[in-house]
Amino acid sequence: TRAEELAVLNELTQKLSARLDTDQVLQEIYKGIARLIDAKNFYIGLYYPEKNEITFPLNVTESIIDRSIVTIRADQGLTGHLLRTRAPLFIQDNMAEVLTSLGIETVGELAKSWLGVPLLLGDQVIGAMAVQSYTQARLYGEHERDLLIAFAGQAAISIQNARLFSETERRSYEISTLAEIANEIAASHELQPTLMRIAEHA
Repeated sequence: TRAEELAVLNELTQKLSARLDTDQVLQEIYKGIARLIDAKNFYIGLYYPEKNEITFPLNVTESIIDRSIVTIRADQGLTGHLLRTRAPLFIQDNMAEVLTSLGIETVGELAKSWLGVPLLLGDQVIGAMAVQSYTQARLYGEHERDLLIAFAGQAAISIQNARLFSETERRSYEISTLAEIANEIAASHELQPTLMRIAEHA
């Protein structure tokens, strides 16, 4: 079992190193985790501190991927708790009682068992991911927690690399467009068409 787990982690690392698209990175993370942990219900939330928001670009319910992206405040629910504490949390049963004891407000349907870990880059938290079961209590324990932590380390690096790559591409496109517009202005005495072009890219 240990050999299989290490093989899956190594394979995931290799696949993620070849991905620079955020959606592809998230898909690979999910597929890797689902090979070792019951992940029929799984999500990844990404933290945007400047907006104090968490978005959920990958949300799987009973093995069906939900393509709609949900956004909540960064201080809400169990995901918000992971961001604040920057520590893993697993709840084996009595979800409502545990949430009350931790002072966490309920967001969505209560699971029977829940396991979540933050996505950390050094001291920086960039998000969180979790698995849960709505039908079975005590589905996850310390071993599953340790596995998810191992996945989270590689996941955080790959997600951040993909986000930085996307941001670099976006800025490169903007600079290229502005340079093209500047050349048009220099070569043309007709201001109105150029202003319309600028408005299209604003």
